[in-house]
Amino acid sequence: MFEIRSQQTTTLFACIHFPSKLYHDEETHSEIVPVYKNKIHALAGRNKRIFVVGDFNMNPFDKGMVQPTCFNSFHNRLLVNKDTMPHIAGAQRLYYNPCWTLMGDFISARTYDDSKRMGGTQHFLEKKSRKFYWYLIDQIIMAKELINDFISESLVIIEEKYFVDELLKPKIKNIPKLDHLPICFSFNL
Repeated sequence: MFEIRSQQTTTLFACIHFPSKLYHDEETHSEIVPVYKNKIHALAGRNKRIFVVGDFNMNPFDKGMVQPTCFNSFHNRLLVNKDTMPHIAGAQRLYYNPCWTLMGDFISARTYDDSKRMGGTQHFLEKKSRKFYWYLIDQIIMAKELINDFISESLVIIEEKYFVDELLKPKIKNIPKLDHLPICFSFNL
């Protein structure tokens, strides 16, 4: 966790990298998320200006992202209008996850061809019947105290031709050098 200080505030920035979906299922993630969330909250203390970014290895709708005892993150900033939500396990802090808007092909991004929006940050050809093809596992979530500082139009998946080619057409031994498309975002702190 890092501190970003301005004259008026201190913002806490945490980086996450959870285990791969290739080797762990959704239940495993929803079991380990509370451990890391509690560590972040313990380090933050009374400071509520928190954002978490990284390779969550979960989609925004997975249990580890939305369950109250996990990250309790919502796709709509209006739903994150209070500090906590009551739950049987105790009051749970709320987070806003703007990355839901990056799913699918609706919005444009920094791409080499706006007509070929990828729809996620990782591509995976699955052999099972439930196929997503594109996963949005790289995300940012934030406490309500940062929503007004977040520059929503800055959030994009960087889909430059080199990155997309590297991800979709690996050249050496079928293992790409790059296995995720990067995301970009900004705050006005």
